[in-house]
Amino acid sequence: MFSLIVGVIFALIAIVVLIYKMAPHDPENERQVRGAKMASKAKNALATLVLVIASLSTIFGSISYNDAGYCTHAQTAFGTEEASCSTGWFYTGWGRTTAWPHYVTIANTNDESMSGSSVRAPYPVRLSDNWNGDVTQSTRFAIPQDTQSFMVMHRTFRSPERLITTTLKPAVSSSLDSVSNLFSMEDYYAGGKRDEYKTEYRDAVTKGRPKVKQVVVSNVRGATASKMSSSDSDVAKDTSDLGNLASLRTEMQKVTVDGLVVREAHGYVQYGITVASAILENLDPDDLFEQQMQSRKDAASRRIVAQESRKEQEEQRLLAIQTGQTNIAKRQASAQVEQIAQTTEAETTKKLALIAAERMLEEADIARQTALIKLERAKIDAQAVTVSADATAYEKRVVLEADGALQQKLDAHVKVQKFWANAAAQINVPTQVFGGGGNTGNALGTVDQFMQIMTMQSAKALQVDTAITK
Repeated sequence: MFSLIVGVIFALIAIVVLIYKMAPHDPENERQVRGAKMASKAKNALATLVLVIASLSTIFGSISYNDAGYCTHAQTAFGTEEASCSTGWFYTGWGRTTAWPHYVTIANTNDESMSGSSVRAPYPVRLSDNWNGDVTQSTRFAIPQDTQSFMVMHRTFRSPERLITTTLKPAVSSSLDSVSNLFSMEDYYAGGKRDEYKTEYRDAVTKGRPKVKQVVVSNVRGATASKMSSSDSDVAKDTSDLGNLASLRTEMQKVTVDGLVVREAHGYVQYGITVASAILENLDPDDLFEQQMQSRKDAASRRIVAQESRKEQEEQRLLAIQTGQTNIAKRQASAQVEQIAQTTEAETTKKLALIAAERMLEEADIARQTALIKLERAKIDAQAVTVSADATAYEKRVVLEADGALQQKLDAHVKVQKFWANAAAQINVPTQVFGGGGNTGNALGTVDQFMQIMTMQSAKALQVDTAITK
């Protein structure tokens, strides 16, 4: 509107400049004629410049440029409305414009580098077990970009700031409170429900806050510290009973119909505003709860260390027993091996002895049969010798009976004479013998006497008669 007023003012100024009449001049005065011409040209140039400024002001006052990532609402000077969500120039009709970002970010964080439409400190919540905590989250809303829905949203909220303060921030805060009422701090940190907590917040912002009801839960349990043991032995089993841990607590549970959660939709949904992302980063608990958790962790650590020490001792005992059984098994196996070796050796020796005995029996049988054959042969030979001896004896007896065994006697007498002749030859006889005509008393006589005596004795023994019978 301001540009239109400025344009009209400049147009009026141009008209005034054009209708303004210069002072009269003398046509015969050449100097005045030249001055009048120059003044006329200047007046025309000034009027043209003013008209151009008025035109430009008027034209540019009727259009505007829409930046990327924004939708712009324009209310023209003629009472009409225009909207544009695409990047570029659009007609505003000398009216007022309001820029809307395509996405509105509601964040609760201590990160100074975080940017968004509304960035504040972490949001404080109270969980179902009355523990407090601070939630760090970032939720991004997308505004509608179709002309009809955008116009309805703008007419309702008039500006992004009013949309944030009256609708989006309360929706985020109420969703955080509703979700926190469904969980306890114990569930979040020790019950493994962190992911469920974050998912439930996203569903609450996107689909609506769930309706809840109060339920009293009785928790009666007699628990042991651990169901795990180092072995199946009764000694190794964990029997540390914690006693009867009966308790009553109030829980908030979601209301369901036919298995579907009943939810209360947020007001921004009817204006076409959707949730682009809902990220719950963390729930920072109260300092007292952290101290309590640390104390419980220390106690649990000591208990676990004690249990592990006991299990280690039990394992050492089982290891010693197993080692003893292993050694016994090794000795039994070694004894069995030795026994098997001795038994095998004894059986081998026995078999060898049986084989040797059988061989000896066979050899004895063969020897017996051989002896029988030799005996038969000896008998035959003995009979043959007997027959031969009987024949020889008979022959000798016949010969002896025929000549009185003269030839044998003569042979024996000759051998005796040779023997005594050899003996006489050994008698020392002097080389020279001096004496009378006879041999009596000397050595030759002695030899002669000796030979005669021995000859007579042998003849007598052999009963040999040396006289020749005529």
